[in-house]
Amino acid sequence: MKLGENKAIKDKIDKAFDKVSQIAKSEAQKKVEKELFDKEVAKKKVEGEKQRYRLL
Repeated sequence: MKLGENKAIKDKIDKAFDKVSQIAKSEAQKKVEKELFDKEVAKKKVEGEKQRYRLL
């Protein structure tokens, strides 16, 4: 292979790696956001239960 071909292959590999990294970061961000949302929902449920028992 020639030097130019090696550079083209390396560039393609770098682009593919960047895309995979971006997808992985996006998935990690979605997971974190879901966990935060689930914690917030659980917190509101607990507050609702506390209110209910205060009324009894």
